[in-house]
Amino acid sequence: MRFLQALVMHRRQMLIPVIAHQYHDLVDQVEGRVHASVTLARDADEADRAVVTNQLSRALGKTVVPHFHVNPGILGGVVVRVGDTVLDGSVRRRLAILRSRMLGRANS
Repeated sequence: MRFLQALVMHRRQMLIPVIAHQYHDLVDQVEGRVHASVTLARDADEADRAVVTNQLSRALGKTVVPHFHVNPGILGGVVVRVGDTVLDGSVRRRLAILRSRMLGRANS
């Protein structure tokens, strides 16, 4: 309570959301949790969501808190963002790689 009073007294109350966010990040770090943004081409049922969550937890070695989003533009597969790391397993990316390989070899 004194901390909040000090913030208000020094006219720093606008920093409360930033402080709260940093606090939650520290708690997640201590608890071994990471938040992941998971983008799918279509809405997934609970079983699919559980599979994705378990696979990510196993791959990252931490408890993953997924935040699912739908983007039909990726055509299929999954795009995962954890912090600054992006794991792109989308069909759209695979098609782009295939296209660049075909055009690269055609020009040779």
